[in-house]
Amino acid sequence: MAASFRVAVIRQVVNALRKTFDNDYPDTSLRNLYIGPDFQYERSKYPAIIIRFEPTTVRNLGMGHYVVDTDNQGFDRIYHQWYFEGSIAFTVWALSSYQRDVLLDNIMDVIAFGRYKTNTSAFYNEIYDDDFITLNMQTEDIRPGTNSTSEVPWQAENEQFYTGSWWTQVTGHFYSDGTTGALVPIRQINAYPYREDQAVPQGAEPPWN
Repeated sequence: MAASFRVAVIRQVVNALRKTFDNDYPDTSLRNLYIGPDFQYERSKYPAIIIRFEPTTVRNLGMGHYVVDTDNQGFDRIYHQWYFEGSIAFTVWALSSYQRDVLLDNIMDVIAFGRYKTNTSAFYNEIYDDDFITLNMQTEDIRPGTNSTSEVPWQAENEQFYTGSWWTQVTGHFYSDGTTGALVPIRQINAYPYREDQAVPQGAEPPWN
């Protein structure tokens, strides 16, 4: 179970990219890259894609809004539904400017143009099929970060990092357990147009009971 929605969002994007830059990715030099949230200290981990998520808004969907559901043991559970906004940065760390630019171009191809391409559609399949977070990426507006260079953490002459990034706005929602605060996996939501104290409507569409 995801520990927090920030961790869950990052994990969701990381998993989606890993399933894209896998053993079958067309560019063999970009297969099985390190993709994750943490800086790496081994040369063999580069080039790499570091994912950052910065939330700007987190709010309850309504005034004191909550959902009541019955768990597997027959007990009522209270869940809170949350909406969030923020940005996700895809930062490339490479050992040459050419390597950086090629990887940045491929990331753009995945997140902007790859929804229906066979070799990149795995990214969207993973993004939009998560049990904990409903994530919407604003892929029509992708912005570049500043390119830069920095020292590598290992001893090497005439070697440095070349970094660059893309970032995009995201929105989404999730449910949390009212007692523990843990994220709640949601696989299906059924909405009924009646209150608990009302009789169940009868009819074929949708099936009320």
